[in-house]
Amino acid sequence: MQADTPKNGSDRRTIKRKHVAYYTRMFDAKSDVQLGNLGDISLGGVMLISAIPFPPDTTFQLKLELSDDIADKPFMVFEALSLWSHPDLDPELNNTGFRITKIAPEDLEIIRNILQAYSIRDN
Repeated sequence: MQADTPKNGSDRRTIKRKHVAYYTRMFDAKSDVQLGNLGDISLGGVMLISAIPFPPDTTFQLKLELSDDIADKPFMVFEALSLWSHPDLDPELNNTGFRITKIAPEDLEIIRNILQAYSIRDN
């Protein structure tokens, strides 16, 4: 899967990322600590909005909270590699882009459900 991979300021995204009106929390799956909230999503990656920046080239086990209208389970867990992190428009927050590196096929279907039900624009 390919997702956001900026290179020298250019955007090499191969799968359109969608801004979603789906306010949901993201956690570290190992510690169950909330990392932040979902900002954007595609079949290949996610953007996390958080109070702290995350170092690039680091693998995380992420847990995304799900609503009843999207899935019949409360969370999905996937592995993702952090690619970049920069300040949000709100100076108290940071945006971090992750490429999904390992995900169950049924969880890809959940991402499709989120995109279909909640996307509001392409990024």
